[in-house]
Amino acid sequence: MVKLIKLITLVILLCLGISSGVENNIETIITTMDAHEQEIDSINLKYSWQSGKYKNGERDFVKGVFAQKLSDGYLLLDEKFQRGKVWDDNQPVEGILRAYNGLSTRYFEHNTNKNGHHTGDIHKDHKPIFYKSIKNPYYRVWHLNYKTRFTDLLKDPNAMTSVHGEEVIDGIKTTKIAFKSFNGSYDCYLWLLPEMNYLPIKFQSFAVADGRTIMEMRWKEYKKFASNIWYPMEIIQFVRNTDNPNIMKVEMVEFSPLTKKDFEFTFPPSTHVTDHIRGTSYLIED
Repeated sequence: MVKLIKLITLVILLCLGISSGVENNIETIITTMDAHEQEIDSINLKYSWQSGKYKNGERDFVKGVFAQKLSDGYLLLDEKFQRGKVWDDNQPVEGILRAYNGLSTRYFEHNTNKNGHHTGDIHKDHKPIFYKSIKNPYYRVWHLNYKTRFTDLLKDPNAMTSVHGEEVIDGIKTTKIAFKSFNGSYDCYLWLLPEMNYLPIKFQSFAVADGRTIMEMRWKEYKKFASNIWYPMEIIQFVRNTDNPNIMKVEMVEFSPLTKKDFEFTFPPSTHVTDHIRGTSYLIED
């Protein structure tokens, strides 16, 4: 019933926007974004991420899987981390971070304890770092970062949010919005896609003092899924240096309903597990 009410609200708002030209109204945009975000219950995402180059030419690389069923509170994160010039499947990873239902587990494939066992720990109250919010399965699309939602920024009365009209980006009509940073030191611009539930396609922030670019983000290659869900297959983040971005690529994304079984995982053989929740320690047999 709650989902039905949200859907009806979204349809009414969209119809009002089409009939009366209020699609450029900030309140309508925020309400549409929030309503669509809350409609998404299950997501299963496979991705890769790489940082910009360091001075020695190396990057940080992450390959991972993220799954979430919002209604049941299930969350699964499985990330492998590596540092170097490129990702190398023949090289050992630094470690693996896994999280289930908000509890995080870290184990190391290539480090062993004094008994020759791979080590694993289940931590109490340790939240996933990369996907911090259990409430939002649309991370990196509705968020500027893992803490800050775009709609929260636009709702801030100190942001002085205003619509600057329409622009065409990558051949797509967008709505351009201007607002201030939380302390007023940055001028921010956000380009949204009105025909894709106001998902972002570009964000820029500039220092008020000297006009230098602080950050730019671009969302690319949006694909449409069932129930009018859109998702970008690539997200690029420029931090000051426009020639050295962070890049996230989506290799697979599904929104089909998930079950509890989809969130279960086991340690590999010969892992010595310390469970800080139950206060036990055990060895995974071969």
